[in-house]
Amino acid sequence: MGLIGAGGDGGEGGYLTNGGRLINEVDGIIHGGMSGSNGTKINLFGVSASYGGIGISGNNLSVLNKGAINGSATYTGGMGEAVLFTGGTNQLELWASSQIQGNVQAFSRSDRLLLGGADNGVFAVSDLGDNVQYRGFGQFEKNRQQSLGVKRPIP
Repeated sequence: MGLIGAGGDGGEGGYLTNGGRLINEVDGIIHGGMSGSNGTKINLFGVSASYGGIGISGNNLSVLNKGAINGSATYTGGMGEAVLFTGGTNQLELWASSQIQGNVQAFSRSDRLLLGGADNGVFAVSDLGDNVQYRGFGQFEKNRQQSLGVKRPIP
């Protein structure tokens, strides 16, 4: 009888449990941890796939990103969320220098995605919706100081 080796889920790059403001500066990188090496984990329900680590997780957060926030890849090729809001009312502010690798999951339609900063930038509105990169946001705003190009898919 052989034993099954198992890896675990990747850890969070940042985990805030009771609100607050997190600022990731231009050269900053927040990265979730890699999942276990064989892509599976053993839990109370049997053997299941390991998940890649989340970049930032928490509730009642205000996150300002000028740098990079990354979910981590899994051993099997999946990707952990870059940002996962788990409760309350949250805000994610992206500046033109922002880089997000992985999905961003709002907690509710009360959560806000804000395009901020003074520099001009481009945002792909096709990435905003329930089954794309920026999921579940009910409020979408931009800073009045900037010029914003909107990228949309070409039919």
